[in-house]
Amino acid sequence: MAGSHELKAAYRELNDEVNDNEEEMVKPDSDSLVVALKRGSELFGQVKTAVEGAEDSRFMVNIAYLGRKKVQELKTESTQFRPVEFVEKVAAYTLQGKEGGMRAEHWAALGHAAQPFFKKPPSSNFLLGAFSNEPEQKKERVKRMKTKDDRSNEKSTTVKKIVNDDESLETTAHDVSKRVLPQLRKLYNHNGKVPIDYYEFVTDPNSFGITVENMFHVSFLIRDGLAEISLDEDGLPAIKPTIYGLDGTFEGRERELQSLPRRQVVNNITMDQWRTICKTFKIKKARIPPRKRDG
Repeated sequence: MAGSHELKAAYRELNDEVNDNEEEMVKPDSDSLVVALKRGSELFGQVKTAVEGAEDSRFMVNIAYLGRKKVQELKTESTQFRPVEFVEKVAAYTLQGKEGGMRAEHWAALGHAAQPFFKKPPSSNFLLGAFSNEPEQKKERVKRMKTKDDRSNEKSTTVKKIVNDDESLETTAHDVSKRVLPQLRKLYNHNGKVPIDYYEFVTDPNSFGITVENMFHVSFLIRDGLAEISLDEDGLPAIKPTIYGLDGTFEGRERELQSLPRRQVVNNITMDQWRTICKTFKIKKARIPPRKRDG
């Protein structure tokens, strides 16, 4: 069994070979694409880590692209519809060698000839909805003047909603610092203080919704300068706590943290991408503990 570096080198060599021989592989009579796919399948049996899985994903992207080009190169014997040829045949059948344009009797003859190929007449439907014999009755709107008590209740309800939104934001930030940050710090230390893969950290293999929620919560750590994201040697995002998030020294140093430069990007994910990440990185267990739900 090859080691991690040997396996990645084998994938890269296979990808280079596929790219260099693209013209040969897309030929209809060539089986080199199948041979490359079999070699990739053999290498995939040795994949153990997420980085190795990413190499296999790059190879499959190349194979899929070349497979599509090879299909486009294939020539089939299917009949192609040619409008000019069709019109000429219709004219020859109806006019039967006569000069001039088609008259009403010619169209009638064409209709009789085509009639046996239609088993039933087309059904009629309404373009703008069904017709109604009775005009629509307008509902009478009952206007009621708001009393003083109604306006007072409406105002108090609006103020309460704003307060609740602020409290919810504070609760989320506090939950992130007490639940997500300690877990990031723990995994970072166990990994020899090497940044851990971002997708492995935020992905919950059992819930797409919780994965999106984890990505949202991690954005708080990035925003507050408690964690940072960089790209590893394979171009994949990796996350680690900053010096403030590593030992908890951020408490009482809010002014210093606010002076740090803020860099944020919008990150999105679809359900198909979530399934691909779980399969590619072989994620079986969530890294971030679930949030305690109310009730």
